[in-house]
Amino acid sequence: MRRFEAGPLLWGAIEPLRPVERLRFGRAEAVATHRVRFRFGPTITPAMRLASGPRRFAVRSAGDPDGRRRDLVCQVEELNVEELGAGAAA
Repeated sequence: MRRFEAGPLLWGAIEPLRPVERLRFGRAEAVATHRVRFRFGPTITPAMRLASGPRRFAVRSAGDPDGRRRDLVCQVEELNVEELGAGAAA
């Protein structure tokens, strides 16, 4: 079982992007993807997840868009309850 530990508290802006459809177990599933923007600071990697209240997001990519070390922009995918797995901490 995978467990996730709480990390630092970050303030950022969550921006929804256009819905993307993918196949999962042979059926089409709409995936809500978002862009999350933070002030440049702690390292965020695709191995991490982000939380906003009860919502959980899997980090797909993270980087400094203009190389000026002002912002950190993450492309994330919102996870639903089934993807979190029973008993796994997010």
